[in-house]
Amino acid sequence: MASPPPKLRYARAWNRAQAGPGCFIRAMPKPTDKTAQDIYTDAMKLSKDERDKLSLMLAQENDSFYATPEIEQAWDEEIARRIKLMDEGKMQMYDGDEVMRELRKIASCAK
Repeated sequence: MASPPPKLRYARAWNRAQAGPGCFIRAMPKPTDKTAQDIYTDAMKLSKDERDKLSLMLAQENDSFYATPEIEQAWDEEIARRIKLMDEGKMQMYDGDEVMRELRKIASCAK
């Protein structure tokens, strides 16, 4: 097999040197011409379990975009506080269906 052209050979050597022995820096992915609709169409070909996993991955990615470690820690503390109040019976609980009925009733009066 012929050796790669000098420019490519030097690029490979530089990548190895920067990444450390035995490591290679990955090339940036090529841009895609796919639209959100194209990706959606492809996603709909997945099984329901795979779509659920993808949905969760996208939701987590979106959440982590705005969250800082401080915000996540604050929410963890707030969740723990609320669970403790529930366990101690110090938090008033409401049935979710009942709350939604009340909200719909309020919203229909506001129209």
